[in-house]
Amino acid sequence: MRAYRAERVRPWVFGVARTLLGIAAGVGYIFAAERAGLVRSELGFYVGLLPVRCGEWLLVLYLFFERARQDRSRLWPRTALGIAWSYVLDLPAIAAMAWIPGGFWAC
Repeated sequence: MRAYRAERVRPWVFGVARTLLGIAAGVGYIFAAERAGLVRSELGFYVGLLPVRCGEWLLVLYLFFERARQDRSRLWPRTALGIAWSYVLDLPAIAAMAWIPGGFWAC
């Protein structure tokens, strides 16, 4: 993450950690939301995913970049950017579900 100018953090380690956390949190969210009957539409699914993604981004940004800093004023804006980027990256998967015959399951 160039904005942080952190030489100690390897981008691939950050990417793997964020991906694994996203998969674990996403699968956990799906099971919890279905069990509680909270998701009744696709839009409801993505709206309910907002606090989950907020927690994911806060955690990884804090652990990898902000923990050693005294001034954490960049944490929330960077978290918002990460959340937005996560939703943008959902668009190809949503489009593929519409284009692939029979659809597919994606987390």
